[in-house]
This record gives sequence, C-alpha cells and structure tokens, in this order.
Amino acid sequence: VVIYAASMALDQVKGGDSAAMTMGQARSETGFLPGREIYWWIAGVGLFAAIYMTVGGIQAMIWTDVLQCVLLLAGVLMPIGYVVFIDHTGPADWWRTAAEHAPDHTSPPLFSANIMERNTIAWFIINNFFWTICTHGSDQVVLQRYFSTASRSAARRSYLINACVDVSMTILLALAGLALLAHYLRHQNLLPAGRTAIGEADRLFPYFLGHQLPAGCAGLIMSAFICDAMQTLESGVNAITAVVTNDIVPRLRKGRPRILSELAFARVMTVVIALVVTTNAYFVTERSLDANRQVTLVDMMPKFFNLIVGPLAALFFIGMFVPRSTSRSAIPAVFTGLTVSVLWSWYPEIFHEPRGPTPFLSTAVPCLTTVVTAFILSLIVDGPGPHPGRNFTWSAIVRGGKPDAAAGGSSDNPGA
Repeated sequence: VVIYAASMALDQVKGGDSAAMTMGQARSETGFLPGREIYWWIAGVGLFAAIYMTVGGIQAMIWTDVLQCVLLLAGVLMPIGYVVFIDHTGPADWWRTAAEHAPDHTSPPLFSANIMERNTIAWFIINNFFWTICTHGSDQVVLQRYFSTASRSAARRSYLINACVDVSMTILLALAGLALLAHYLRHQNLLPAGRTAIGEADRLFPYFLGHQLPAGCAGLIMSAFICDAMQTLESGVNAITAVVTNDIVPRLRKGRPRILSELAFARVMTVVIALVVTTNAYFVTERSLDANRQVTLVDMMPKFFNLIVGPLAALFFIGMFVPRSTSRSAIPAVFTGLTVSVLWSWYPEIFHEPRGPTPFLSTAVPCLTTVVTAFILSLIVDGPGPHPGRNFTWSAIVRGGKPDAAAGGSSDNPGA
C-alpha cells in the first residue's frame, strides 16, 4: 500500500494515466514507456527502496527520519498557505464550501450500533486507541525507536514528542485536505474534463502539486512524501529482517556453520523482502485501478497493511493480562482472531456484498476477539497449576517482580 501510494503520487505529478484508467478510459499511449506508467513508478520506487535499505544502520535511519519529518511538515504547510494566499479564505470558509457542494458528506454521527455504518466519531476514537496500543505492544517498527534511546526517561520523552507531532500533523493534514477540496470546488475549471474534486479523493493532492504550484515546489514536496513512504517501508522491512536474522535463523541453523555472515544475510533478506513487497504493490494497484470497485487508500489499509496488527498485539496482551494462559490457549486464540480479521476486512469479496463493516474497527474487533478467546480457552484447556510465564504478567510486575506463589520459581525464570 505504501509503495502504491508513493507511485500514484509520482504518476499524478508527472501527468500519468492512473486517473484515466480509474474512470474506465483507455490507457495512455503518450508515455515514453509501454503499458501503464504507474507500474514503472512502482518498479522504480521498489528498486530504490531495496538499495536504500541495504545501507546504513539504526542511527542513520533515525536521522533520516528527522529530516523526512521536517520535509513532510513543509509539504503540508505549503498547500495550506497557497490556498490562503490565492483564495483569501480560511478553515471556516473551506468547511462552508465543502458542506455546500457535498450535502451527502454530513458530519458523522457520534455513535451507531450498526457496524455497517462506516463513519462515526466513536469508530474513529476506538480505531486510534487500538492502533496506538497495538503498535506499541507488538510492532517492532515502533519499538525499535524506543530501544535506540539511552534510558527509559529518554524513551518516555520520545513518546511524548511523537504524540505531539502526530496530533499536529493530523490536524495539518486535515486542514490541507479541506483547503484543497474547497479550492477545487471553487475552481472546477482547473481540473481535467470529467474529473471532480470529490471523486478524485486519493489523487487530488498530487495533482495539485504537479499543476498548481510554481516550478520546483512540486519536486520539493513530492520528495517529502516519498521520504515518508520510504520511512514506513524501510522500518517495516528492517524490522522483519531483524526478527528473521536474530530469532528464526539461529533456531533453524542449530549450530551448523553460516554460509553468509550475519550482515550479508541481513542485506540479502532486505532485498528479497523489498522485492516481495514491491510485487504485492502491483496487486494493490490492480484493485485500486478497477473502476468497478471504487476503493480508497483508507479502505485498502485493513486488507493489507493492518491485517495482522490486532491478533499480533493480542498475543502480547494475553501474556501480560491472562496469567492462566499458555500456548495451548494462546495459539488457537490468535488463529481465531486472524480469521476474524480476514473476514472483517475482506467481507465484500468473500460474501459478494457491495460493502462491508466499517474499516475503523478492523483492528479493535480481531484484537478483542483474540484476548477473549484466549481467556475462555485458558479456563478450559489450561490447568490451574504453576507455569513460569505467570511471573512476567502485569500482576507480577505490579508486585515488584515478586514471584507468584501459584507459579513457583523466581521472577527471572528464563523459561518464560
């Protein structure tokens, strides 16, 4: 999804043919490359990512993330300033213009008992809460940044700074989207024939960058968004590589001599995973360019990017808050949660329905399902006897690391 989003933005700025194909038009034959131009952008982004991720270390990645954050902030502020300067309007005017031209897009309800209701305030809050706790409980992309700090107090400061930046960036992105929507609703003549501001939700921003800003500005802002895509991609691929190299391969090797050094193997793994992810981006592109589906990037995120976030984080919560649970109850619970996640996110395709449950509960429901299933199974298949994992649950930590009397053993039992 990340590679597709970056490639689509590049395609729009260059004036490619992805938008034409979403409206059922013939593919462009004006490009210098055969076939759909966005496919070549995907290949280029994937190749650059594979090379980029094989060099540098955690320190280099952290500092490039800082630079990328600065560029991204500049990229968001520039369109807002442009619309304010050109149209002499502000957020209140943008909201009024959007409401007048899109009466169907009313303010979402506070809550709905119908899970088919896509947008409610409650769904948004629940989604943000579970996304935060699930990624911080299981996602190495998030955790590796805290591990790179010098102390727990530094990690806490890092989290607070990250939270402030996230809130600020979310507000600015919302303002940028609202500003561009109002700008193109006021100036429909700036869009190509047959395209509307509301109908081109995913492509409006990159189109603005390529056609409205002065020469040179589009490249600067696009570099910011490409950097942000690379940041997400590099973090994910490097996290997978670290887990495979340090946790999986040593167990499979079982003392046999290495064919490659650890660093060489990690670089090979990085290239292989980057190529696999790039190949998957072609499948995502086909779904997005299908005029019959009408899906946005938000709709595709649960189907690909966030499919296992809930069940994976639930495994951590089970270990922390379900003292009785062992692998006998945890593993079936995770598979149950993963099944729920697939059914929830791919509901329209599996059951041949025009729409599915709200995508904003696609993390919360599988996560809660996994935890509840593990708790119930632990009462059935796990005995009340001691096991070393009890000494590492939340209740044991609150007691200051003292061993559970029912579990036996010391709190630093390596068998947990």
